[in-house]
Amino acid sequence: MNTIIFACLLSFLNPNTVIEECGLIQITVIIDNNCNGIYDTGDTYANNWEVRIEITNNSISFENQTTDQNGHAFFGNLPAGSYQSNLTLQNNWNVTNTTQNFVLQESGVGQINYFVCQDCDPEFNITQTPTGNEICCPTSVVMHVQGNYPIISVQWSNGGGGLVKPVTVSGNYSANIQYECNGQRKYITLNSSVNMGRGGFPSLSYHNNAVRPNNPLVFYDNNPPSQFYKPYNATKFHLRIFDRWGGMVYESVKQKCDGFVNGEIKWDGKGTNGNNLQQGQYVGYVVLENCQYKCSINNVANINQIQRRCPQNITYFNVFWLP
Repeated sequence: MNTIIFACLLSFLNPNTVIEECGLIQITVIIDNNCNGIYDTGDTYANNWEVRIEITNNSISFENQTTDQNGHAFFGNLPAGSYQSNLTLQNNWNVTNTTQNFVLQESGVGQINYFVCQDCDPEFNITQTPTGNEICCPTSVVMHVQGNYPIISVQWSNGGGGLVKPVTVSGNYSANIQYECNGQRKYITLNSSVNMGRGGFPSLSYHNNAVRPNNPLVFYDNNPPSQFYKPYNATKFHLRIFDRWGGMVYESVKQKCDGFVNGEIKWDGKGTNGNNLQQGQYVGYVVLENCQYKCSINNVANINQIQRRCPQNITYFNVFWLP
């Protein structure tokens, strides 16, 4: 047996025997599941947490210890003095109660408790599930609230509760959520935007100057002009460009369920094959579609026919391409 340990054992057994470096400090780390700073039902002991102590008046420190399965860490063979303890907190944990300092008498025994509580860091979100035959044109949308904490209640901005909410109209929706974390009731508000792909189209504009490689033809809705990324309210567009002899030199068809915004419909002066076209005058049109207003122009090349078929969807343009 180590001589110092044996001497300390004699000191504890016989109070008349005083050994200067026979003090003992036990540190216990407790998982405070309801964050109330006291040991009660549901609390457990923290294993493998790092703790350390030092003598405050001369900054003498001792080797760090880690707690065992019972949440205990022991520092033995200590001289008398004023001690300060420290706990290395793990991510997203806080101390709810502790007696961090302790005055240790010669051959004395001290105990320091740390109550630790995990932060509430919710990860809630609203997921949308379209219903109907077409993914981009749902007949309705079902929104689900999901989170990693026990949910107490949900209240939707358009009325009603529950984790699932059907909606049939485009717009911004929110859900006020009550959830439980560490035995306490918390609140959070989630927002979600639903685009049903319906409604009329804006009158698109374009810069009527020469199109160059660094200055593409861009279509936009500038009402109001401050909203640079204003949506077209279109989930699909069909762009065709013709030369002065009426030959189609470029065609682009794209679909986007979330809808297009200013700057996303454009032409860079290249043909369908990706090569720059010859300098000259070009004409064309953009046809917009969404889930309410559709206009199929397949197998239709005549502008007059397209105009009769979908007058509210079409925008004509005339530009000069300068390579």
